[in-house]
Amino acid sequence: MTVPRVSITPTSQGAASPVHMDLNAASLFVRVASTLSFTAAARQLGLPRSTVSKRILELEEELGVKLLNRTSRAVELTEAGSRFLVHAHQAMALLEQAGVNAGATAHSVAAPVRMAVPRLLAQ
Repeated sequence: MTVPRVSITPTSQGAASPVHMDLNAASLFVRVASTLSFTAAARQLGLPRSTVSKRILELEEELGVKLLNRTSRAVELTEAGSRFLVHAHQAMALLEQAGVNAGATAHSVAAPVRMAVPRLLAQ
């Protein structure tokens, strides 16, 4: 299974090339940032801690910025990580709402439509 990726073209006068982002890694980042713990995030998601750490490092490489400061005792958001977290939360909320909307459409009530037409057209 391939990992979903999104291409984002910056609108500010920064980098000119698009950023390719792994949405699963962005979701993992939100969880790590919320708990400030790789171990807690990994436990909540049922993943090995090493996998979570590796995916966050890959995300940082893709973005070209350090999102988290790691020590043996603590995890802290960098300034860039704090800014990214705000937008990542918004993006995850939009994706969740998109799923809800898609599900609502799939579960909408369908019923036969009856029409009255002249007898000549019905034959």
